[in-house]
Amino acid sequence: MFRLSPCSLFANPILSMVLFLAAVPLSAQNVKVDYDKSVDFSKFKTYAWVKGLPFADYLLDLNILGIVDHELAAQGLTQVDPNIADLLVAYHIAATADVSVSSLHDPTYAHNGGIAPLGETMWTTPSAVGSVGRLIKKGSLGVEMVDREKKQLVWAGVATGKAKEKRTDKMKQLDKVLTKMMDQYPPPRATK
Repeated sequence: MFRLSPCSLFANPILSMVLFLAAVPLSAQNVKVDYDKSVDFSKFKTYAWVKGLPFADYLLDLNILGIVDHELAAQGLTQVDPNIADLLVAYHIAATADVSVSSLHDPTYAHNGGIAPLGETMWTTPSAVGSVGRLIKKGSLGVEMVDREKKQLVWAGVATGKAKEKRTDKMKQLDKVLTKMMDQYPPPRATK
């Protein structure tokens, strides 16, 4: 379940992003998407990947990244360096157990004006954009998009269920689920 804490840098009075997840098969394609209705998504032209909770299987991780890259490119977005990206994108997967996510890694240190905090080294906890406490249930895959400039979560999609056993079947399943999820980006423009 996605929950934004009130003290989050992503928190926005208009933003109401709480997705409740049910444990149903991915083959049933239980995909839910929520987004900030006040955001004009046409202004986003670039994106960059930031660290989430990736798939432990390297090939499946690359498959997820590739599918999302393909879908975002089809929408006209270009992948760039995180320091200049309009959107920071991360995915989180909970394949074998529930996981708790408390922050989104920000390699740009955008919340600090681009300057790494004093004393931060490669052995310390990396800089994070806000505190976004949420639970990702076993069998869930979540994709998040953050407006880098405003430091706000603007779009989130979640697919839930049981993954197939064989790697090739998982890849096909991921392709189907992620395509369904990403077909909902960008969301329709709000009418006034």
